[in-house]
Amino acid sequence: MVGRTLLFFICKKESANLSEARSVFNFTLIGAILGARLFYVAFMEPDILFNKPAQILFPFEFSKGFKFVGIGQFSMLGAIAGVIIILLIYARLKRRPFLWLLDKGLLLLLVIIIFMRIGNLFQSEYFGKPTDSPTGILAVNKVELGLLKVPCCAMRNPNGENPLDTVSVKNGKAMLHDGVGYEPLIAYIFFKDGATEQLVNEFLIGDVKTYLFELSDQIFEPGTEPLHYTIFVDTANNYIARIQTIGLARHPLQLYEGAIFLLLLITLIWYWKKHVKKLPAGRMAGLLIISISGIHFIIEFMNVLTRPLFKSVPLTIDQYICLPIFLLGIVLLVTSFKNKKV
Repeated sequence: MVGRTLLFFICKKESANLSEARSVFNFTLIGAILGARLFYVAFMEPDILFNKPAQILFPFEFSKGFKFVGIGQFSMLGAIAGVIIILLIYARLKRRPFLWLLDKGLLLLLVIIIFMRIGNLFQSEYFGKPTDSPTGILAVNKVELGLLKVPCCAMRNPNGENPLDTVSVKNGKAMLHDGVGYEPLIAYIFFKDGATEQLVNEFLIGDVKTYLFELSDQIFEPGTEPLHYTIFVDTANNYIARIQTIGLARHPLQLYEGAIFLLLLITLIWYWKKHVKKLPAGRMAGLLIISISGIHFIIEFMNVLTRPLFKSVPLTIDQYICLPIFLLGIVLLVTSFKNKKV
């Protein structure tokens, strides 16, 4: 809604055909979604292409009955590529000015990307290095949701039913270890009716300990120590466990990028408004592509959760993809200075 309002405002100021603006809006959304998802699958999880091709775009699974699982991973750079490709096809088929379409489509995409980064925050995705600064964020929702899905007693029953009713993670006080980004956490886990003391201990010592140890992106739970926990029984004779562990506060790269992109959007709207009467086609697209890919390339140096593609070169897959996109932006920008047609 925000992007559509902005797009129509710009087109009205340029006295453009509003039906053209609707086409730009629709095709930009389609290109962004398809490109973002296909790029992610192709470069980040290519196994989906061969093992679970239906999960590329189909948000349901049938392995344990009919269930909506959604599509949770997208590529921002793939969204840029998708918008460029689909608007190029549209321009060729309808004989429309491609650069003018791209100027509007990428400005709309920038709005979409800002909200994508907010979505990354809610999904606890795209974090950077551990930090002791006030900007550090603890992704405790992954801990809470993950513990509710851990199978019970995997050593003797790999697909056992999860015995938990609810999980609540709070700030702790006692620091078990010191380190950058370390924050004490207390996890209260409430077991379902019928859980026995033996099952509770087995689940905590084996399954919960293993899960927290493997969740090293958000939790520091050393494998050399037993799980620090205490068991209680409430008035209804249900078991409650209090677990002491350590959370890892990390740089919220999604918020950094979202804030920078918001400033970029404001700056580019100001630039467009100042030069609207003499702005050549392709100028805004060039500035957008250069800015988005350049900012993402720099931010990615703080992304330690994505391994470099090559050990000898400390660049992530996203940074390699940024390079040709950045060069394309330079080409468009240079072309716009040669283009006298407004």
